[in-house]
Amino acid sequence: MKTQNSGFFAFILFFLISQVSFAQTLSEQDKFLAATGKLLIFGVKGGYSSSCTAFAFAKDGNKYLFFTGVHCVTKYNEETSKDILKDANFYISLKKQEGEVLMYKATVLTIGGMKNFDDFAIFEVEIDKDIPIMSLSKSNPGLNEEIGIVGVPVGEKEIFSYLKGRVSRVNMDYVVIRKNVTTKGAFGIEVLNLKTPYGCSGGAVFSVKSKKIVGIISGVLVNEKDKEILNEKGQVTIFVVPITKFNDFYKEYTEGEHRFIGSKKNELKEEEGPNS
Repeated sequence: MKTQNSGFFAFILFFLISQVSFAQTLSEQDKFLAATGKLLIFGVKGGYSSSCTAFAFAKDGNKYLFFTGVHCVTKYNEETSKDILKDANFYISLKKQEGEVLMYKATVLTIGGMKNFDDFAIFEVEIDKDIPIMSLSKSNPGLNEEIGIVGVPVGEKEIFSYLKGRVSRVNMDYVVIRKNVTTKGAFGIEVLNLKTPYGCSGGAVFSVKSKKIVGIISGVLVNEKDKEILNEKGQVTIFVVPITKFNDFYKEYTEGEHRFIGSKKNELKEEEGPNS
């Protein structure tokens, strides 16, 4: 009887260990998706847009910090090379089960600037549920390193996507999209099965090996000749702000060296007023 019990408990222990291991394998994707939000923008004078992703990277109690792209929340003035905060109310929509509505007011704390390719903004969001926080890497990924992304591509349905790919380019540096804007220091990634990159701006890029955040999605590489976004392999090349650049920005923010919304240091709104 003792032997039978020992065998039974050994079986139960093996079963539980295997279930924990299996859960951990599945939960990695779930963790990244749970920390991913869709950025919703409601203009003060009317109008609505939703074309970017946000990601939770820090918390203090039930207050979370999310990053997104600065180009998502501002209008860039090509003549002055300044970013003007949109006159709008911002919300974060989280991945939800059927029937749930998870939308939270988001307060802009600070923004970077497109001129220096500081393509990020930071929100504070008070949330009544627990969200896993994934670590920020201290280094950037290398060429051909396996990576993954989380984002909410634009489409008919709100689909929170978790896709994998590889680093295809490093140290990108040329003018893109707007006057006086460069991708200096960016790295490029090719993502498998990504039908459209639009809507993924501001989303997190992570290392498959370390499970840490290594960059923030900024935009898509466009072939100037035919204006196509697909390369010769039929894949989309996304350019990414390296995490070391964001780490420096966040460090300066915590030390009070960046612009705070509503503070005396605020220079976000120019004399002509914000554009929506």
